[in-house]
Formats: sequence, structure tokens, C-alpha cells
Amino acid sequence: RETFPTTAALNWYPKHQVKALQQIQNGLHHVDLVIEVRDARIPFTSANPQFEQILAARHRIIVFSKADLAHPHHQPLIRAAFAKWAPRETVLFTESRLPPGTRARPAIRQLVRSIRELALADPARFPYLQALIVGLPNVGKSTLTNALRQAGATGGARKSAKVGPTAGVTTAIATRVKITSDPDIYLVDTPGILDPRALTRGQQTGGGSRGLTPDEALKLTVTGATNDAITDEIHAADYLLFRLNQIPALQGIYPALLGLPGPTNDIDTVLGAIGQRHRYTYFRPRGVTPKALFPTTLSGSPEARRLEGIDVERAARHFLHMYRDGQLGRMTLDDLRPEAI
Repeated sequence: RETFPTTAALNWYPKHQVKALQQIQNGLHHVDLVIEVRDARIPFTSANPQFEQILAARHRIIVFSKADLAHPHHQPLIRAAFAKWAPRETVLFTESRLPPGTRARPAIRQLVRSIRELALADPARFPYLQALIVGLPNVGKSTLTNALRQAGATGGARKSAKVGPTAGVTTAIATRVKITSDPDIYLVDTPGILDPRALTRGQQTGGGSRGLTPDEALKLTVTGATNDAITDEIHAADYLLFRLNQIPALQGIYPALLGLPGPTNDIDTVLGAIGQRHRYTYFRPRGVTPKALFPTTLSGSPEARRLEGIDVERAARHFLHMYRDGQLGRMTLDDLRPEAI
């Protein structure tokens, strides 16, 4: 396929995100530094314009998480873009999982060092420093908070922030966590906050701004920034298949994993293979065969798969998680060509 029919809209903006954004605005006088976490697979789509407006006067460090899931050669392109358009910003990259021993990771050490340097540069201004971590849902903020606490604490430290593979794990602004002494540095984790453009135009409180494009909405869905339960997972899985097939180095990975003879543009073939391999099936009455429930007019459609007994929504969710876990190869979804930035 040369193009993809991106017609799906995103309409998910939980009330706790609205409340969190208001709390951030009201508490800005306590914030010395902003650590904005973005997804390295969607380095520009994962930016929230509201952060730019609200936090513009604060020192900012941008951390691109999940860099081990993005294309390995795209980090220099992202750095070059920021050197051109935002030369004052510090840019760092971290991995999707930061297990015990994280304090040894160069990026985490560099981040702690950058925060300490800011605090020590003006002790009179910063008798202690308070940093706010912001970003989209499920982008890795809580994981980074825990890693920084482990890196800064002497003798190790237990995890302080709840983490999970789905959007919306953190739903309230957390109490501050101390990561170092001398100087005293505190971190405050916040809920993931989507760009309010994720709302349809009629629901936006500010009015006048356009909504996210269907392509942007699909990127957010595929990377896990939205709630899968309220999105069209089959459409998102089809978009993922479309993007994988555009990259020769990746288009052979999923067939090998799913037992397919080769790449395919048919999402129903992929979902059928996943459903059969992992037994994602619905209950079918005894004695009723798939052929008896399988009208030829629906052949190959998601409806036909359901009649065959395959749970296509669960299969689509599985396919999305295969990408999010790195099983389908490293792929950046944003266009990083110079003319596109």
C-alpha cells in the first residue's frame, strides 16, 4: 500500500488530565526546572504545545524515552533539529526499561549531573531545587522518576512511583521525592497529559485550535499514549502493519513471528494468525462448525473472523503490544527528514 486511509479520530482526554494541568499552572512558582519526557518513536508528535506555553519561562531538559525502540540512526537527526530550532534545550535519550543498576546508565548519570549543575550554579537562587516531570500518558515519566531516585540516592532506593504499560497509571500529581542531598533536589511526578487537541473541536475549551490529524492520533494510539479500550484497535493495528511494510528491514519480522509465508497488506490475515497462534477465540456452541457461521459475503473481514471464533480485538491489541515491546523491530513513526521538521 502506498497510502493509508487515516480517517479515525482520537477523542480521549480524561478529567484528571484537565485537573493536573490546572495544578501545574497554579504551582509554577514552586518549579525551578522542567523535565519533559517524550517518546523517541514520535519525538515531535509526543510534544504537548501547552507545555511550551505554560512552562516557557522555566529551565527545561527534554528526555526522549524508549530510544531502544526507535530507529537506531535517528538520534543524531533529533539532536540536529533541536540544535537548530531550540539550541538552549538539553536533550537526552533513555531506554524503555530502566532495571536495577540504572544508576550506571550514562544518560541517567548525565541527567542527574545536569540537574546538580543547575542547582550549584546559583546557590542563593536555588537553596534547594524542585523539578517537575511532565509528558504524555505512558511515556515513561514514573520509570524515569524511579531511575533518578536510584541514581541519586546513596545505598540504593526503592521505587517511589507506580509504573505500568498502559496510559493513565499516574492520575494525580505526586508528592515530591528527594533524589540528592547537597544540593537538595526534589522531583515531582505528574499524570500524563495529552495535547488538548486530542478533543474534537466542539469539546475544546479554548476554541479555535484544530484537532489532531488522523495520522497524529494513530501514532499516539500505536505507541500506547491513549487508552486502548476506547480506541479502534483494529484500525490502529492496520496502520502499524502499513508502517512496518514500508521498511524493508522490518517487513520480514512479523511474518516469521506469526508463521506467515511473507509480508501481507491484509490485517485480517495477521489478526487471524495471532488469534490462532495464541488461541484468542470466542466460545462456539458444540457441533457448530466455522463453515456454518462463515458467510462468503464476509470472507476476510473482521466480522468474518469473529464468526470464525477469533477475538480480533484481542489479536489487534496483541499486535500493538508486540511493537510496543520491541518484538517487531525498531521503528520511528515521525518523519525526521529535514524538509519535514
